[in-house]
Amino acid sequence: MVYREETARLLAHLADYWIVRELCFVESLGQIQESLRNFNAGAAQFPDLSRRAFKYWVYDPVSDTFGPNKFVGFQAMTFPKYRLAGLIADKELDHGRFNGHRARKAIRKVLGLDYEMDTELCKMLEQWAESLFGTLSVFSGRNPAKWRFLRLR
Repeated sequence: MVYREETARLLAHLADYWIVRELCFVESLGQIQESLRNFNAGAAQFPDLSRRAFKYWVYDPVSDTFGPNKFVGFQAMTFPKYRLAGLIADKELDHGRFNGHRARKAIRKVLGLDYEMDTELCKMLEQWAESLFGTLSVFSGRNPAKWRFLRLR
């Protein structure tokens, strides 16, 4: 029993350390762009993580790519890091930090913009996803009217 309690305390301590060092919100346009590039570079290799029902999307017209705010809103986010953050959050050891709402606020703070409905970007997102994943059904069963977008400038 003591061993389990010590292990649980150690895991909580390690999670705290990792969160402070690795799970930092974006503070610049360059950090947003980096995480957006990372999402697009790894999405096809991590379909279980990249095909989730995201609602808020960041769009970069220069690279013509999309990324979900919960990924793009963290500095130097990668898919292995995203998976680990999810595991830590599932154990309720993240203190609410791995949170789409908080990531969205960080992105809005950096860019001074807000997410909006955009029917043109809805269509473009579907085309982007189909070309990235090679399937027509990436967003099947999802309601595009719920999606919100923020365009990088």
